Amino acid sequence: MLSSFPYVFKLIKDNFPPPKETTRKKIQDKYQLVKRHDRLGRMADTLEYSSVALPLSRLDDALLNRLLKSAPS
Repeated sequence: MLSSFPYVFKLIKDNFPPPKETTRKKIQDKYQLVKRHDRLGRMADTLEYSSVALPLSRLDDALLNRLLKSAPS
């Protein structure tokens, strides 16, 4: 849990197990579509980051394990 951060983080996984037939690029494109066309909605003030370093001391073990499993890169 990241209760010590005042933000909501959305993470795109590195891979998608079957039966999903999607890619990281398709997911990114969908987020951009919503961001462009839903300016007054829930994604009006989003910021996109990549290669973000989070302090390990602020991540609990359950979250860290989940991140390492879903998005090791």
